[in-house]
Amino acid sequence: VEINLGDLKLIDTPGLIDSTNIVNQLDARELKSITPKKEIKPKSCQIKAGTGSLIIDKFVRIDYDTKTNNSIVIYANNGLDIRFSSLKKDIPEHFIKTKFNLNNKQDIVIPGLGFIKFVGPIKINIYCQEYIKPYSRDNLI
Repeated sequence: VEINLGDLKLIDTPGLIDSTNIVNQLDARELKSITPKKEIKPKSCQIKAGTGSLIIDKFVRIDYDTKTNNSIVIYANNGLDIRFSSLKKDIPEHFIKTKFNLNNKQDIVIPGLGFIKFVGPIKINIYCQEYIKPYSRDNLI
């Protein structure tokens, strides 16, 4: 794609396709449902000691087992159905589990969907489709 800016010409070339990014695996309707249409409003909450799950639409389930309270902030499209559940429901067959033992102030990134900021140490299991590869990083915010 060529972009002319007066005497300057920029050429934008296609990048590499990342097969572990959810964006590259969805059809047009699903892609529209995860794409932010306006500024993302972070959703924050306090996780109480005990067990529970964070469910992000039909794409991801995060099970946490913590002995202390923890604060989290979710950065994802405002239109996604994000909810907490104290009940651990059956895991869909096509989901695979990834374990994380997060230190203080780490994020979990779900490529193409968003990220979750954890304030304190926590052990979590993330269940998602095999083409989604979540990873941890130090907090950016």
